Amino acid sequence: MSNKSITFALVAAVLALAAIAPGAASAAEPQIAAKAQYHSNGHNDWRRPHRDWDRRHACSPREAVIKARRMGLRHARVARVGHRAIVVAGRDWGRYGGYRARIVFARNSRHCAVVGRGGY
Repeated sequence: MSNKSITFALVAAVLALAAIAPGAASAAEPQIAAKAQYHSNGHNDWRRPHRDWDRRHACSPREAVIKARRMGLRHARVARVGHRAIVVAGRDWGRYGGYRARIVFARNSRHCAVVGRGGY
């Protein structure tokens, strides 16, 4: 036999042994399965890390509209969204549908802090 065929046979034997050995080693070890963690609402949650961690602590336009409605602004809608402020426009108290009003919320605040309030 030539050196080339001996080397080829040796490499093939090593690869075959390497393919069998991890399977035999893992069969002896106990299998661990990932389980879901349960919350109080009963839904599964895999607890993967959030990529937008800083956005979870910021005011969203939806939260700003909800807070404006709780503050008494009727027909509340998002008028403008910037990287520092969210402007919500709507109608305030008054006759004939109320006066036009707007509320400005801080974008980087967790609970949508009110920055300004007034009419047009």
